[in-house]
Amino acid sequence: MQTRARLLSAAFPVFAAKGFGRVSIEEICTGAGFSRGAFYSNFDSLEELFHELYEERAAVLCRRVAGVFLEAEAEAEAWAEADARDGAGADAGDGAEGGDGAEGEGGTSTDVSRLTGRLARLMLAEREWLLLESDFRAHAARHPAAARVYSVRRGRLAEALARGPAALTGKRTPPYGTGSCEEAARLALEAYDAVTAQLVLDGDAERAHERFRCLLSRAWTRSGAEACRRLPPSGQGASPVGCP
Repeated sequence: MQTRARLLSAAFPVFAAKGFGRVSIEEICTGAGFSRGAFYSNFDSLEELFHELYEERAAVLCRRVAGVFLEAEAEAEAWAEADARDGAGADAGDGAEGGDGAEGEGGTSTDVSRLTGRLARLMLAEREWLLLESDFRAHAARHPAAARVYSVRRGRLAEALARGPAALTGKRTPPYGTGSCEEAARLALEAYDAVTAQLVLDGDAERAHERFRCLLSRAWTRSGAEACRRLPPSGQGASPVGCP
């Protein structure tokens, strides 16, 4: 298993830099310090390694996203308990000072800006992963086996992102704009795809982070939708306003 792990680790930067179809087994073996024999003792083909590498990295991302929501939900519960102890809900001037949530969307919710900022930093942080993911997506469009792998991992990420509205509001349904948490997760995935596609092309991380934060807020909250209308489209000046 150590040999397999080292081969996967060595393959990651090579695939990210060159893309599938331009990478040789020799390059990966050299990076890992093994022979071709070691490679074929662990993988039947370069494609098998590519699939496993994508699954491994996608699972790491999913677990980290789920961890962000677990932290956010714990914070929301702590705010709710504090409000209950202090009786703040009745005496804070209709919620003007009661917690970090957006007005009218759940008083004791986790702050929208903080949560979406955490997700943006997490999901957009690693350029090598974004390049690998883009390459695997293109590969999956032409190969049914890769498409099945991609669909499963995307489903897991969608399940993790479906917790967003609950983390923000303490409710199981989105407070604005979407009919279900599953729909909110779909919108979040579409935002991720759009933002990362642009990011790998122009490298404007600051703009990508702000755009992703805005689109997540738009999908999950009324105030986020209103703020997003004020954000200039991409290209109009780069002023910053983004599992198992």
